[in-house]
Order: sequence, then C-alpha cells, then structure tokens
Amino acid sequence: MKRAIELAVACGLAFPLLLADAAAASPQSSTRTYRLPFDRLATDYLDAVGRDDVDLATVELQDLLAQDFLQVRIGVFDVRYPLAALEDSGRGKELADVVRALVELHAVWLQWIQGVQKLPKEQRGAFGDLEKWLKPWKGDLPSEALATGERDLWTLLGPDEKEQAALDLLQGAAYDPALGDDLPAEGTQLVLCPDRQAFLEFVGVVGATRPEMQQHIWKDEVRTWTEFWISWPKDVQILAMEYADVRGDMFSGQSMNRREKTGLVQHVVQRATFSLSWFYFGRDLDPVFEAGLAQNMAIAVCGENNARSGGSGRASETHAREVFVPGGLPQGGILPAWNADSRWRDKLGRDHFVDVLKDAQKSGYKAAGRKAGKLANFELVSDDQSRTHVVSAPFLGSPGDAQEPAPGAFTADYLEFYRGYKSAFVHWLATEAAGRKESAEKWSELLVALASKPADKEFEAVVEEVYGVPLSAADDEADSLEWAFLAWLSKR
Repeated sequence: MKRAIELAVACGLAFPLLLADAAAASPQSSTRTYRLPFDRLATDYLDAVGRDDVDLATVELQDLLAQDFLQVRIGVFDVRYPLAALEDSGRGKELADVVRALVELHAVWLQWIQGVQKLPKEQRGAFGDLEKWLKPWKGDLPSEALATGERDLWTLLGPDEKEQAALDLLQGAAYDPALGDDLPAEGTQLVLCPDRQAFLEFVGVVGATRPEMQQHIWKDEVRTWTEFWISWPKDVQILAMEYADVRGDMFSGQSMNRREKTGLVQHVVQRATFSLSWFYFGRDLDPVFEAGLAQNMAIAVCGENNARSGGSGRASETHAREVFVPGGLPQGGILPAWNADSRWRDKLGRDHFVDVLKDAQKSGYKAAGRKAGKLANFELVSDDQSRTHVVSAPFLGSPGDAQEPAPGAFTADYLEFYRGYKSAFVHWLATEAAGRKESAEKWSELLVALASKPADKEFEAVVEEVYGVPLSAADDEADSLEWAFLAWLSKR
C-alpha cells in the first residue's frame, strides 16, 4: 500500500501526511510519555480569542477560521493565519516571508505547466509587480482596519490598480483550463500555526468540534507532528511553523530557521506543494513523483531544500512514516535521530542531490563487484558509520515495489538516499529526459496529462503514454525512464 493516509482522508478523517516531524530527542526524552490535555487546549484557544462562552460541540471550524484568522487567497491556496499572532512583529515577518514564497511557488508552477524557462511577458510583469509590492511588507497590518472586522489580507494592504490586476492574473492563471475545467473554486486550505502552542490548541479545537476525529488526532504523538490533514468537507492542511523540542514542555519549539535562514519557507513550500498536487492531480498520484515534485518546488523557490520532512531527520527530528517507501521499514514507526547531518545534505539539495547520488552509485558499483554493472547499485552507511550495505535499482513504480527492507542500522541512510533519489529523478525528468530542448515541453505535457487523466487510469500508464517508455523495469535490458536516469547519473 503506497499511501497509508489515502483511506483516512477519503473518509474525512484526520491523519498526518506522509511524515510527522519531531525535534531531536535525547535518549532520556525520547522515552518520555506525554499525556496532552486536549480538552483544556481547546478551551485555552477560546479564552485566547475571547470566546470562552462558545460551545465547541456546536461550532463549525470554518466559522472560527473566518472570525479569528487572517485570510489570503494565493492562487489555489486559501491561507489562514491566527490574528492574535500578528501582535508579535517577528511572527508577522514570518508570515510575510511565507506569503511571498507562495506567490513565487505559483510562478514556478506556471513555468512548469507551460513548459517554458521564462514566463510570458504579461505573467512575468504581473509577478514582478507583486514582488515589488510585497517586498517591503513586514507583516504589519493597520489595527484600525482589523478593528472593523476586515480579514482579507489583500484588502487590508490596499493594492492599487496595477497590483490588483496582477492578483487577478495570478488567480486566473492558477485555474488554467488545461488543468481541468471543474477545479474547486474555493481552492485548498492551508492553516498556518505560528508556534507549538497554536498548533496543539488547534488540534484540541478540531477534536472538540468533531468528536469522531479524536481517535485520529487526540493522541500523544501529535506532540511531535508538524502537520495533519482533515476534510471539512474540503481538504484542509494544518501546518506548524515550528519544530517540536521534546526536551522541553509540550509548547517548546525550535525555529525552522535555526539551521538556514529559509528553513521555514522551505518547509511551508514543500508541504504546500502536496496540497497543490492533490488539488490538481487528486489523491492517486504516485507518491515518489509527488514527493519529488514537492522537494523540487522548495529548491526552485528557495534555491535549496534542507527541510526535515522526507528524509531521516537525523539532526532535527525523527519521523513517523505514513507512506510506503521501497526498502524502508514496512511497519512504519519512529526513526532514531542522529547528532549530525549526513553526506546527503552537504549541499542542501542545491544540485538536486545529483553529486552525492553519483558518489553513492560509484561506491555501490565497487562494493557490489564490478560484474554487477555501473548503474544499479548504491552504497549505504550504517548509523555508526562502521558498516556499508548495497541497495539496488529499480526503486520506482511497480518494479520498485519488490525492494527488500534495508537492515535496521541502514534505515536512516536509506531514507536520506531515497529522498535525494526522488528529487534527482524528477529534476532529470523535467530537464533532461527528452533532451535539453524538449524536456520542459514533455514535462508540461506530463503534468497536464496527469491533471486531466480519467480516474481509472494509472500513473505509470500516463507516463508511458507521454514518454513512450515505461517508468521503470526490472533491469536495464528493457528501455525505461529509471534506467535512462541511472545511465545519465553515472556520466555526471
């Protein structure tokens, strides 16, 4: 089963998406038992917003989001942010960074779906106008306007005619008919929680307003999550903007910018791209392709991707696996944290992990024996750096389902390898798979075909239809995209 969360979301239940993140735990704190007071967390939220007389069992979540949250529509995203957090100027700056990044995300997305290296003049000018308008904004908003009950960010910022035209163009382009003529007008909702307290209180509120969901989100491990999804009835993605620090109390957090100045933006852009994928492609997109798309979007917007979801999280947090990973732990569970970053993050993904993958492929060739060939094998390193283990392609599509789990001591390195492999493959597909001149066009053709495919058509069938060869194969005897990628990688 490649998507453990699919059933939960389809049934309108909440579940952590792909990976639930946590901050690095010491040996002592990793065994600590948390018993979170979810009922109290829900009432604390009401007290904070001055609604202590409200009965949450009779309130709709969307009513709370409409009253107590700032609202901003950015393309397909309906973003909500708690008004109370804007009293902190530092939080306001974080929000401003995220808003600008989500605008840039849509500019990259339009390049991808149009198959161009540079947007058409009108679109390029519109995004330039938005960038110039938003650049000096630090998250401050006029208190007088907020006091009137106005909640829409664009209205509060007061765009001029040119800026409003740019916003309109952004919205229109996001609903390109080529991607479907029945896209939900309300978009997909992102609820941003600026700190751990806001995130946990929101978990309390969601469970209090929908008691049937408590079994899915009112549990101790939510203490370490950075996101979860609900359907209400539309998809709602709830994102924490801090990592948990399990060495402190339940509200202790770590800044996502602690390691790199764009860490928060990388996290939001990567996770938001999953929302974008679900919006355009539905919930049956291949998880490897979907993750690679999201990882590469963060690289396109930020220039790098060291986000802690999608790998082992060795230095910053551990992860609960909620999606099938070939060669990973079939039973899921929490992975141990490491004390230092791995070789896989030396360049922070700026090269889409191509160099480190090539090195692992080269050492894998030697370790497996030269008769094994130059393409298939990659060398992993154990947690204590004392042993090595070789894993062999294919890793993608139905042929990759036959992968055996990596031994436990190599699981962390495998997840980091696989994170890089997804990013590099999707990057190659978009830029090299059909030759340098035609790859962008084929990439666009693939995205449009996936957005418009019939519900009963498999991802691999669409890929083969667009590229003329299967996604993968058992070995390099037959033509396939994965083995062409491996050959390209070996020659880098």
